[in-house]
Amino acid sequence: MTSMLIPLLDLDGTLYDSLLPAFNLENHLLVKRGHAPVSLGFYQRNLQSMDWRKLARDMGHPEEEVEEVVEEFGVEYEKLGPSSLIPGAREVVLEAELAGEGLYFVTNDTPERVRMKFERDGFVHLLGNVRSPVNGKAQQLYELAVEFGGRRVGYFGDMVCDGEEVLAAREMGAENLEFFAVTHEYAMNTPEMLREYVVRHADFAHEVESLARIPGLLRNGV
Repeated sequence: MTSMLIPLLDLDGTLYDSLLPAFNLENHLLVKRGHAPVSLGFYQRNLQSMDWRKLARDMGHPEEEVEEVVEEFGVEYEKLGPSSLIPGAREVVLEAELAGEGLYFVTNDTPERVRMKFERDGFVHLLGNVRSPVNGKAQQLYELAVEFGGRRVGYFGDMVCDGEEVLAAREMGAENLEFFAVTHEYAMNTPEMLREYVVRHADFAHEVESLARIPGLLRNGV
C-alpha cells in the first residue's frame, strides 16, 4: 500500500498566478534600458530562482546593469501587489489541512508578500508554516523532510530549479523527499522543460498536470 504524502508547496506559479506579472515587469526593465523585449517562451525557458544575477544576464542585461536590475526588479515587483490564487489552489490547501499530516510552503517570495496573499485568501493561520529563503530552497527542504523522518514528503513546484533544489536536499540526506512537477498553464517554466526533468530523474520526480490531481495524491500517494 502506498503511504500518504506530506506536502511542501511552492507559491508563485504553483498556487499563485505570477507568470505574466513577472514577465511583463522584466520586459519593462529591458525596454527602459533600450533593449529588445523577450518572448514569453524565452522568459519561461530561462527563468530560475537560484541566481538572480544570472537571470538578469540571461534576459539580455549587460554586466554593468545586473546589480541595478536585480534591485529594481525586487522593488517594482513589490509594488505590483499580491498575485491571485490559481483555480483549484484553495482546494489543495484545504485538502492538505484536512489530511492533518503536515503542510508547509517553501517559496522565494518575501515574507511581506506572503503575508499579503495569506491575509487576503484566508490562510493567515498558516503563516508559521512558510519558509521564505531569498535564494535557494535546498536547506529548508532538507530540514522539513528530516523533520518527518522516513515518511514520504513531496515538494510541489513549477520550475526545473525546484527539482534541482529537491535533488540537492536529497544529496544532503533527505532521501524521503520527492519532486512533483506541476505542468499546468500557470507554470513559470515550460511543460516540456519540466517533463524532461521528470524523465531524467524518474527515481524521485513525477509530473502533476493540474492542481486538481493533488488532493488525490495527498490522500493516496502516487
